[in-house]
Amino acid sequence: MLARNAKSRAFTLIELLVVVAIIALLVSILLPALKEAKESAKKTLCAVNLHGLALANCFYASNHNGFFVPGASDMDWGSPGLYRWHGYRPTVNDPFDPDKGPLSPYFQNGKMKVCPSYQDFITEGGQANAFESGAGGYGYNKEYVGSRTRWGGDITSGARNTEIAGLANTIMFADAAVARADANGEYLIEYSFLQPRYFLNGDQVAPEWGWPIPSIHFRHKGQANVAWCDGHVDQREMSFSYPGTTWYGVEPEKWNIGWFGPEDNSLFGEP
Repeated sequence: MLARNAKSRAFTLIELLVVVAIIALLVSILLPALKEAKESAKKTLCAVNLHGLALANCFYASNHNGFFVPGASDMDWGSPGLYRWHGYRPTVNDPFDPDKGPLSPYFQNGKMKVCPSYQDFITEGGQANAFESGAGGYGYNKEYVGSRTRWGGDITSGARNTEIAGLANTIMFADAAVARADANGEYLIEYSFLQPRYFLNGDQVAPEWGWPIPSIHFRHKGQANVAWCDGHVDQREMSFSYPGTTWYGVEPEKWNIGWFGPEDNSLFGEP
């Protein structure tokens, strides 16, 4: 009697296969939703990071007579390029030390927060991230916010907040990267600046110089997180990109790198 009851309670092969099929179906339904939720969480955390970065720069300005942090206080022809908004390095062969950066006093340990989606893209090409690393996958509007060249000043100071018309409409930081290629293929490198639509010749827009290589990276499912000079953060979709292949041998549009908004420098700070 016990043997017959045990046998009657046993799964048949067909029943087991049905259970496995149901589990596989549930997994196939739930995995995309879980992946979507994970990506949304990364995008939100990135926005929080950028908000903190923008606030740090605003605090910096309040402690420096209204002047924002310089993007690269020694970036000039023939300069060693040791000072950046995100850190300092003793030589060009050393990594940047974020604890010695001008914004480090406004963070708990001085280190820039890293975009949680950025490392995913960096490792896609299997290449080392070796160009000005340490900015966390974020770029700074150096030409208009991180320099005073437009107001007759120099690169040793950022722009003064009272000089920027429309703080809420002027980009400060955003998701950033630059695509390049070599014998190992195409990949992304970390880049700590945001290139405007047109180059600047001193304090004048110079469209005759051609297009800069774009660096705004729309890595969050076609969107980029953007921090503005008043501290708020929002998301933008790419409007256009570099027309063709850059001198790095890559089409930036393939990597979701380009610009948003009008085809001029107005969102970067050009009146």
